[in-house]
Amino acid sequence: MAPRLFIASLVEGSSRLKACFGLVAIGVIATLSSGSIAQPDPLFEAKQARDAYVRTFRETGRIDPALLAASVPALEALAAASDGATRAKALYELGTIERMTYHFSNAAVTLAEAADLAAASNARDVAFDAWIGVARAHAYGTADHAAAAVAHEHAVALAGDAPTPQQRYELIAYQAQLELGRGETEAGLIDALEARRIAATDEDRLYAELNVGDALEKFAESCDYRPLIDEHSFEPGDTAYDACRRAVASSQAAYARAAGTAASLGWQALAAQARQLQSNLNLRRQLIDMRAKGEATIPASAFSPRL
Repeated sequence: MAPRLFIASLVEGSSRLKACFGLVAIGVIATLSSGSIAQPDPLFEAKQARDAYVRTFRETGRIDPALLAASVPALEALAAASDGATRAKALYELGTIERMTYHFSNAAVTLAEAADLAAASNARDVAFDAWIGVARAHAYGTADHAAAAVAHEHAVALAGDAPTPQQRYELIAYQAQLELGRGETEAGLIDALEARRIAATDEDRLYAELNVGDALEKFAESCDYRPLIDEHSFEPGDTAYDACRRAVASSQAAYARAAGTAASLGWQALAAQARQLQSNLNLRRQLIDMRAKGEATIPASAFSPRL
């Protein structure tokens, strides 16, 4: 079987993306206003509760649905009593709570309703965030990759030809995650690297690093079946599994970068998870070394892919 080809110049960083990390990349809701007179935001308490939930997870690793539960009755009442953009924003918050508490099918329905209503009300930012939420509910929850791709395309259409810098980042970052979920590892790595390049904040850079690492670790895992080939593979002295070892090293380097960024933000639980992912790759390196040693004892045949 032919060796797996990947772009070595891209192998510069890494870290494995887990579904739990998907919990904490939250879309921004547009601020409510009315004319020139500032009005109280009816979603303020719900947003505060959501932020507390996310912060608690990032700092301690604790998932506490009780932090979100208190917001649900008020959000349901607001959605029932309002229409247009206000109802869309209330539904977005409700759908986000459903997604964060693992009610993924319900979340996809609620968020899609929010997206349609927001688009009809010209609240395009809310519609964009809601479609991204639908994509994530399907990608990480229902495992319906086709539905996730459709939701992502809705977000692309809403962003149009001139997305904001944040929308551009989110579209590329989530595209990378969808590609990796479908097994399109090389495409996912390319998009993850692009998301890392354009990330404007440490938070975005952290999650882009996790995407990069996920892709690189998947490349390293493919070495269970066949060695990789990169731009260094045909240099003098390079052996069949050296590209696999480079993929592992690059993945560990990105885990380390992600851990460092998380620690600098005070997110000690995420930093610990990233360091654990980095450590887990030591076993992958051992498996690659064992395979290389085993194959070194077998004479290369005329059909060797490296001959």
